[in-house]
Amino acid sequence: MTGISNAYLSQLENNKIKKPSANILYKLANVYLIGFDMLMETAQIVQRMPPETSTSRPKTLAGYSLYSKDLTKEEEEALADYLEFLRFKNKDAKR
Repeated sequence: MTGISNAYLSQLENNKIKKPSANILYKLANVYLIGFDMLMETAQIVQRMPPETSTSRPKTLAGYSLYSKDLTKEEEEALADYLEFLRFKNKDAKR
């Protein structure tokens, strides 16, 4: 359903892959109906927001990138991965 190989999923489940890309997390969130923001925080791609701001925190990777002023190298890489995923997805949708 996700297009992610069984081998890759197994490595995620067994903690051999510590930081999956944002596009992988996006696919998993959609298939398993898990909050994308929670997966991004769990994978430590974005920092957990304090509880008092949790109702107003962004819900998407794009939202996090606009919300954050100082992106880490890992966050920039995650944004690049996600942008590549969106471009690929849009290219396929146009065919």
